[in-house]
Amino acid sequence: MITTLDNLKSMGRQAILDESRQLQAQREAQQAAAEQECRAWLGALQAEIELSDEAFAALSPNYREGKIWLTWQGKAYSVQCEIGPYRGKVPTEYTFSTAKDTPLRLLVARFMVEAEVQYAELKTKVLAAMKEEDGHYQAYSRWLNCAVWDDPEVQAAREDYLLKTIPTDDDLRELMYWLDLNREGLTSAELDQVVAGVQQRLDRVKKLNALLAAIQARQDPETGQPLYTETDDGYAWQKSPVTRREIEVYWQAARAIQFGMHPQVIEAIGQHQDELARWEQAIERERRRAQTEQAAFFPFVVYRVEYGVVAESDDEDEPQRYVDTKTFDCLAERPDTGGYFLTLSGRTFKPAHIVGIERLTVKTIIELKAMPWARSYRSETEHGYVYVPPERAERVEEAA
Repeated sequence: MITTLDNLKSMGRQAILDESRQLQAQREAQQAAAEQECRAWLGALQAEIELSDEAFAALSPNYREGKIWLTWQGKAYSVQCEIGPYRGKVPTEYTFSTAKDTPLRLLVARFMVEAEVQYAELKTKVLAAMKEEDGHYQAYSRWLNCAVWDDPEVQAAREDYLLKTIPTDDDLRELMYWLDLNREGLTSAELDQVVAGVQQRLDRVKKLNALLAAIQARQDPETGQPLYTETDDGYAWQKSPVTRREIEVYWQAARAIQFGMHPQVIEAIGQHQDELARWEQAIERERRRAQTEQAAFFPFVVYRVEYGVVAESDDEDEPQRYVDTKTFDCLAERPDTGGYFLTLSGRTFKPAHIVGIERLTVKTIIELKAMPWARSYRSETEHGYVYVPPERAERVEEAA
């Protein structure tokens, strides 16, 4: 009587173990029977076609699913097994289905001869392709899985082909394509040395391309981090200008991997150097323009005239008249004898009713640029346009 749960679980584990052992024994018995059947059929075929053990093994015989497959010179041939009477589960006879009145030995012999003829024809085509289509990688790769691929003569031709088609330019795609060509079975020391050299060239091209990509993207070639900042001007994100420090990072990275004198690197960094030069020139030009503008500026007085405007309401229920006011700026506090003011916008204006006149002092260039008429008082210099006080403007002397 089972008195504890542990005893119950122990009995379950033993049952599972016994079942597993039984299944393993069944599988081993089935495998042994299959191997015995395979040996029996292969032995029967060997006896049927009268071959020695060595000669029969050269045909790579393989029994599966009621057939024996023979392989010669890359060509396969199947012999159908004819299941005879059984004693228990073992056949008492091992015979083969063949064409009427044709001995199986003769059929196998014909198969071998035909395989050798096809092998020779295919070998001729492959050797010709390796010579006549020099430089076209398709001529090499199209025969990759053919029966003659590992033939000694074909291997020699493959090696010659690879040595003749080594890429002469450091083109990434060409180098990778050539290195991907199948070299299985080729053990030439010369070819191994060439492959190592091409691999070094490929690695160098990859380094160069990565460096050029980093320079173009304005990233640190070693860390991949941006060497610029971005600001939003309200319309789009703008990158900060190139700096001398940024260019020095590019040169240091290029020299570290022996690309400091490479033409493409010089050109790529040169584009940033040109951009920096243009930026510095623009900064210097703006500095001189600002100096010229500051030198030409002086505080001055303008008069803001407020005048009345008579208008009518568009409300049909109350078509009443009302008065609005507008302003203009000028240099004179009083109109001329005809009652006209010359505005700083360049118009001659005679207001019907003056509400008031305010005296304003323009003390800085920033105040000048804020005036609505300021663009009418720009002067062109060798450094660009500068804002200047109007002619005949009343100068205001700065307090000592």
